[in-house]
Amino acid sequence: MSDWPLHDSIRLWIDSGIRMLPGRRETEICTVLRGLRRPYCADVIRLYELTGGMFDHEYGQGVFSLWSLERLQEENRNSKSNLLLFGDFLISSHYFGFSKGPSGTSSVHIEHFAGETIPVARSPQEFFRKYLERSEDLLLVWD
Repeated sequence: MSDWPLHDSIRLWIDSGIRMLPGRRETEICTVLRGLRRPYCADVIRLYELTGGMFDHEYGQGVFSLWSLERLQEENRNSKSNLLLFGDFLISSHYFGFSKGPSGTSSVHIEHFAGETIPVARSPQEFFRKYLERSEDLLLVWD
């Protein structure tokens, strides 16, 4: 995973006063992900190596919250979603989740309460690039 869009997102969040958690070790991340029994790709591991997510229930631009590894575990443990949920918009108005693709890259989807999913990015890099440049493409528009 090319890290630049995520690095820029992290910098934006920190500059905005969002409390970010430190990245985690690969062994910790894999233990949590394996315990959820959901498919995942190396790019999800890389994401949580770079940042541990936002301090619980904090949110950044577009009212987007990148969950901590603990919250990811908690939210996915009893979820019926086919996605590996990792964040939400506007205090759980809708969720963002990874889907393991055949190429070994995670695509990103929105999931609504009714269970409907909408693809929004072909990779985490594209997701964070859109977050920085065109958040409306991720339905992160709040006036």
